[in-house]
Amino acid sequence: MSISSLVLMARPEDVDAVRERVLEIEGVEVHATSEEGRIVVTVDHPEPRKASEVLMLLSDTEGVIKAALVYNYLEDEDPGEQVSETSGKKEAHDVIQA
Repeated sequence: MSISSLVLMARPEDVDAVRERVLEIEGVEVHATSEEGRIVVTVDHPEPRKASEVLMLLSDTEGVIKAALVYNYLEDEDPGEQVSETSGKKEAHDVIQA
């Protein structure tokens, strides 16, 4: 299982269109948007390899200027093998308000 959180950047006038495009991707949820063009999303997928493909797809989505991975959680088939990574200390709501 893979759960990731990203902040996507789009031009302010493109936020609504980008939001609709990323919502069409399986396993993607939009949690917040800002007038400045930030879009906070999570990707939840049972297969880490497929989740990685979704992350690349988000980056390549029309209107996305930049995709920044904020958090990634991987759970192997063995419950004792859990990995969690954070690229920063800010929570998603802090990124939107910044």
